[in-house]
Amino acid sequence: VIAFGLYKLIENMYFLGRTKLKGKAQIVKKSRLYTIPYKSNHKLAFIWYILFCSVFIFFYSQDRSFTVALKRHKFPSSVPHNKYVPLLNRDPILIPIKSSYENLSSIRIHLDYKEDAITTKNGKKNPATLVFRLYDAGTNKLISESSRNAYLIDGTPRFPFGLSPIPDSKGKEYIAELTLKNGDKNDYVLVNTTPTSIISSYNILKDKSGNNVPGLIANKIYFTFTDLNLLFALGFGAVVAIGILRSAR
Repeated sequence: VIAFGLYKLIENMYFLGRTKLKGKAQIVKKSRLYTIPYKSNHKLAFIWYILFCSVFIFFYSQDRSFTVALKRHKFPSSVPHNKYVPLLNRDPILIPIKSSYENLSSIRIHLDYKEDAITTKNGKKNPATLVFRLYDAGTNKLISESSRNAYLIDGTPRFPFGLSPIPDSKGKEYIAELTLKNGDKNDYVLVNTTPTSIISSYNILKDKSGNNVPGLIANKIYFTFTDLNLLFALGFGAVVAIGILRSAR
């Protein structure tokens, strides 16, 4: 969809530029030969933009189940708000999580792996280990702990750290901890610290009356359309669609 829209934009702009160099008569002639009539281009641009938006909205909607509520969280001020912070030769990164719903079931964090996963897997006997822990912020009690080889996050930008659902999580505060063990300059994790990096998800079951369904739908729509990457993509698509229209005039 994206490639087709860009192709039509470049094609139309190319032929329009050629016709302008050869005078009015040639403009009319070339337009008839190489460009689609303006009304047809208007429909083409509209259809292309709708398809473009649909693909990106589907991609950025994350969990597409309307029984899952989502919430974003920010890194504390003690963590540098550069786009990526190396999780290497430093203290664990601590992230406050304030739960908004019951049944907290996972925390996803935007991570990136420094090297190629296959190279590390095949060439290193003791690869770095990424450790995730979740504590109760009030009692400092360990609620969940998991570990995996750091290279396993490669290819999964927003890596999910699954939890056993916490039924009474609504309104409670937690601390998520990320630690890297046995890392080196060729085997470590980068943590994205932008405001859209951390997402908590909650398994919200439909009640018998269905009263919570509108809230779940609203949460899904709000979460999707406040993603900065999605907004940028939709804006870019609009620019291409407008370019298609202008090149056909």
